[in-house]
Amino acid sequence: MAGITVELIAVSRETLLRAESHIHGCEACSRSAGLPFSWILDRVTDRNPAITDYVLPRPARCGRCGESVFEKTLVDW
Repeated sequence: MAGITVELIAVSRETLLRAESHIHGCEACSRSAGLPFSWILDRVTDRNPAITDYVLPRPARCGRCGESVFEKTLVDW
């Protein structure tokens, strides 16, 4: 049985800033937050979400409330 290969991507500070700019709210401040932050990272990096995991240089920040945002944190796009 073959294992699934996972691509581990080290996110640059510039890419993190681009992804952060798409956060309109997070699960701490928005009832409509429903997408994991990794979804935004997938779009910004043009990676396959089925096989990609990310390493952030620091937690992202919600532009609305300032809370820390991690890959699995739910956000508004």
